[in-house]
Amino acid sequence: MFASDRERRLWAWTLAVVVGIFSTLGVARALTEMLADAGLTDLVIEDVDDVYRLVTARRGMAAGDHGP
Repeated sequence: MFASDRERRLWAWTLAVVVGIFSTLGVARALTEMLADAGLTDLVIEDVDDVYRLVTARRGMAAGDHGP
């Protein structure tokens, strides 16, 4: 079925990664619902937005863009 032992290991790791990605989808959905029920989704979204603005501002400063 596989051309070599290396190919077999590669496909095994590929399967493990795909299973890992799909297995976290259920956890993410449950976590999102739990945060929404607790009224924390707006707080989390605001924090993520703040972090994004901070990171992009620091990148701009590092690139020499110091604003108007």
